[in-house]
Amino acid sequence: MAPHTLRHSFATHLLEQNIDIRVIQVLLGHAKLDTTARYTRVANTTIRNVTSPLDRSHRCLWGGRDPECSPAAVRRPRLEVADVFHRHGAAWRKANAGHVSLDQLKVMSAIESCRSAALGGHLERCEDCGHSRIADNSCRNRHCPKCQGAAAKDWLAAREADLLPVGYFHVVFTLPAEIAPIAYQNKAVVYDLLLRTAAETLITIAADPKHLGARIGATAVLHTWARQ
Repeated sequence: MAPHTLRHSFATHLLEQNIDIRVIQVLLGHAKLDTTARYTRVANTTIRNVTSPLDRSHRCLWGGRDPECSPAAVRRPRLEVADVFHRHGAAWRKANAGHVSLDQLKVMSAIESCRSAALGGHLERCEDCGHSRIADNSCRNRHCPKCQGAAAKDWLAAREADLLPVGYFHVVFTLPAEIAPIAYQNKAVVYDLLLRTAAETLITIAADPKHLGARIGATAVLHTWARQ
């Protein structure tokens, strides 16, 4: 009997015992769920109907709470950015072909694949009770709301701690598209100039009695498509 036949039989028997196909994927060492599906001859509709381990996880994985966990407490939101991309992303990309950068397309692809079988999975185990579950891998893209949601909340909380009990205004300064190639090759110089110019503009206008007639402060945040 060939090793391939043994692997196929092993996977088939596990599936017949109602073992989650994602568990089988990890046991067989497959990077993609589609490969496991070929071994077990499972239709894609069957795979999609598999209940996510997140929906029946122990509460102990979230701080040792009552193990009688309500599925509603750990389910994903009813609508996510990824859902919008799945439903309308292809049509939007087609309608805006030539106007979307490669980096933006990569972000969309990462968000669509995040925490899905497309990125594979890993085994998580609770150190307190030993309960384990199979979880989908994250894309780790800094624009992904799933991956960066907690970090964004922490950043906002830290900024809120700096706020004074006064009114604030949100002002956005942008660079013309024609300057983008220059900025890409001279990041430190161009972005330093942008931030200093923005600050000087705000301070000058606010100090003018015709506008505010006051000395103001500002928190500046540079938002680019790259981390540099």
